[in-house]
Amino acid sequence: MNGDYQREDINEDWHLDTSSENDTKEAHRVDLYWHQTDQTQDMLGEKKYPKLMSVVKSLLVLAHGNADIERGFSDIRKNSTE
Repeated sequence: MNGDYQREDINEDWHLDTSSENDTKEAHRVDLYWHQTDQTQDMLGEKKYPKLMSVVKSLLVLAHGNADIERGFSDIRKNSTE
């Protein structure tokens, strides 16, 4: 049976790097957090959140900006005449 992610006790090391010399905590990259979540196993040794990880992996591959679209507009503007 799959675990309930909302009730999971998430270790702070999953998302914060506490190894800094000046006692500051810096965030890990988001993909490292989700990799750790993907590696979580239940008592039978099976992945705990396979359906959640399918959704997360689909979302992580989406573009985070409009650079490709803006580049396309720029190319169109260069090729058009006034």
